[in-house]
Amino acid sequence: NGSKSGAVYVYTRSNGLWSEAQKITAFDGESGEQFGVDVALHGNFMAVGAHKDDDVAVSGGSVYLYQRVGSTWSFFQKVTAFDGAEADFFGQFLALHDDTLVVGAYADDDNGASSGSVYAYVYNGTDWELEQKITASDSNFADYFGYGVDVENDTLVVGAHNDGVSGSAYVFSRETGTWSLEQKIQPPDGESDDEFGFSVSLSGEKVLIGSRKVDDVAVDAGAAYVYQRINSIWTMD
Repeated sequence: NGSKSGAVYVYTRSNGLWSEAQKITAFDGESGEQFGVDVALHGNFMAVGAHKDDDVAVSGGSVYLYQRVGSTWSFFQKVTAFDGAEADFFGQFLALHDDTLVVGAYADDDNGASSGSVYAYVYNGTDWELEQKITASDSNFADYFGYGVDVENDTLVVGAHNDGVSGSAYVFSRETGTWSLEQKIQPPDGESDDEFGFSVSLSGEKVLIGSRKVDDVAVDAGAAYVYQRINSIWTMD
């Protein structure tokens, strides 16, 4: 669809071998939109980010949702931020689990330029609707809250790798449709510009947090921290 418009390739595995099953491009794709900058797959839904889509504003961003029927993925719905603005980069980071879709917009400006935000959507059986827009209560200029996201059931983890000295990650929990901060996590040995929270991954009662510029082994060699939730408290594993 033009230079850097983007595409997604779907592969399926049979007898231990992966083969290409389908190539997907945006029905309205244009040059530079970077459809496929991030993808998330769970069950019969797939989400594809296009963080430089211009529907709302220049590089405001969007997410395309596809549904699998049989062996074919078909376009289902396009999602944009209700309050999207120029260069929010909505859709650069995605997470999908069951009926919950989480979209990061790390350059959103609600609490200062590029303070960042996250949008949570739920599938109501007919379409995907906004459940809540989430920002950090203590976010500031260029924290990049939402640069990394992951969700599982009623737990959400959000990275903010430029927050404070070394970066941070926020864990939210959902109750009766409302997401609330459960805990803000910062590394016990964090140093300047470690970028803790640059990437996050959630599985059950554990969360893995990437800190790509930790200097323990060598300058900017990086590290990952594992935290476990016990009685609603996250501590290093």
